[in-house]
Parts: sequence; C-alpha cells; structure tokens
Amino acid sequence: MDSICRKWLPAQMIQVFLDRTGIPAGKAGHQLTSKERRNIVLGMKDFRFTVTGHRPFQEAIITAGGVSTAEIHPTTMESKRIPLLYFAGELVDLDADTGGFNLQIAFSTGWLAANACMAALTRTDRSPQLPGPI
Repeated sequence: MDSICRKWLPAQMIQVFLDRTGIPAGKAGHQLTSKERRNIVLGMKDFRFTVTGHRPFQEAIITAGGVSTAEIHPTTMESKRIPLLYFAGELVDLDADTGGFNLQIAFSTGWLAANACMAALTRTDRSPQLPGPI
C-alpha cells in the first residue's frame, strides 16, 4: 500500500496516513477491502491535523509540482484540456526561490482565474455547463 501512496502523498506523510486509516503498509492494492478503500478516500478528503509549532525560516521549503504551465492558458488560468477548469496558486507548477512572492503568484493567478471564470459563465456563446466525465 505504501508504494501506491507514493503517487498521492509526500513520503513523510505516508506512514502517518496509513496508521490513521488502519491499513498495513505492506498490503497490496488488490487486497484492499471496500471499507479500507472508503477509509482511503475519506482520509484523503478530510485529513486533519493540529499545528503545534513551526520550523526556522532557514528550513522553509515549498511544495514542488502541480499542473504544468504548458497545460494552462496564461491569461485566463483555464485548462487547455478541460474547458471551464481553472487553476491558481500552488496548484500550478511554478517553483522558484520566491522569497515570499509565492503569495503574489497566488493572488495574481487567483484574480486571473476568477475573472476569466466569471466572464466565461456570463458569455452567451459558451455553455456554463461543466464537461462530462474525463
């Protein structure tokens, strides 16, 4: 199970997640019961924790990855693959030594996405219905 979780979670969270769901790390995916699969879904959707402190600034890191900028229209933040799906902030793969400017990236991409989404939903030449299953 831990090898499957590597696709979804940072390495340091895998054992904590499995402990919370009650699933043994070595259990194969095809051996999961329906209750265990449900625990995984619920655990992913509602993983709660309490922050008890912080690390020094020198250890501050950002999360790498996200949706490739090649798959996003840069002026609207809309997906090039799925109409009416917008990305902003740390969902976008923008890694840099930002020095706090990641907040500016989040605000700017959020503004672009929100405005483009509202414009798309109010245009008459484009249906506001979401696309079907992918």
